[in-house]
Amino acid sequence: MSAVSLRLPDHLEQQISEEARLSGQPRSQLLREALETLLSQRREERAQAALRLAAEALASDAGACAEARELAADFLMAENEALRLLIPARDRLLRECWAMAEQARALDRNRIGDGPLSRLSAAEMTALEQALRAALGLAGV
Repeated sequence: MSAVSLRLPDHLEQQISEEARLSGQPRSQLLREALETLLSQRREERAQAALRLAAEALASDAGACAEARELAADFLMAENEALRLLIPARDRLLRECWAMAEQARALDRNRIGDGPLSRLSAAEMTALEQALRAALGLAGV
């Protein structure tokens, strides 16, 4: 391990000594930890600045913006597909439809008429429950 010598203003040396006393750490350990934290913070700041510059460059490029929107739409579609359950036409359900877990809402019974249009199988209920849990952020619960 290398040794470094440096000059500190008296008030800073007093603060370091006081913190070392309160924390029960040797001053050298306290200073090492402080330097590691500072250097890590500066690396993070430089990385954030580079990301900002890259984002600004992409934002000013119309082609890159269009490509980003296309990618976002593709991912959104794929994500939504995982949250949807196709229900084939059967019983009083005249055509196939989708149970959309990401758009859960109650329907007025007057819009449906008498009795259910159809019933979900146990497997369909399980798939819909999983999709609802994912949509609500409860997938691990």
